[in-house]
Parts: sequence; C-alpha cells; structure tokens
Amino acid sequence: MVSRLTLVTERGDQVPILVLSPLGVAPPVQNRGIGEALTRASLAIADRRAEPVMVVQGHPTYYPRFGFERGRTIGILPPEHLGAIDKAWMARRRPGASTEVVGRVEYPAYFRDLD
Repeated sequence: MVSRLTLVTERGDQVPILVLSPLGVAPPVQNRGIGEALTRASLAIADRRAEPVMVVQGHPTYYPRFGFERGRTIGILPPEHLGAIDKAWMARRRPGASTEVVGRVEYPAYFRDLD
C-alpha cells in the first residue's frame, strides 16, 4: 500500500511525500517474485506522481535494489518517536526530484498509535 505522509523541512515547510507500507508476502508464497512485482508496480505509480520522495521502514538488504538508501544519508529523517532505526529507515527520491528536499517525516496519529 502507498500512503501520503508529510515531511517537515528545517524552515517548517510541509512537503507531501509517500510511504510504501505495509508490503508483505505470505511465507508459503515467498521467493516467487511477488514482493518484487508489488514494489516495482508501486514505484512506477509513485514516479508518475508529484511527491518527491518515498520512504519505507523495511529490510535493509532488500529495498536498496529498488533505489532506496538509508534515509539519514540523504537527509530524510524518520519520525522522532521511532528513535534510531537507521538501518531500516530508507528513502528513495523520485527520478528528477530535487535533492534539496530534506527534513523529518511525520506520521499521522493513526500510524504513531500502531508503533
């Protein structure tokens, strides 16, 4: 599922971004390319939209193949309530998006309540 989130810049500007979550494949049918197909389809849709960034909180060796990198290294910080989740917190800029879009992601209350 792809949802909208807000990234808050240092100046306090609010930038709409996307989050890829949840994404899961039932264990009996894993390793058949289903997760990869779902991820690629989600990214194809995201790349046609205006939001400059997509984030994911996921497996640090799985998502880099799709262009995700540690969010902190490109200035996309996780929500404060998540603490230090550096390895699992990843971000991917939409092709052609400005690298100047940096800040901290805010989860809506219904996301925070699940953590």
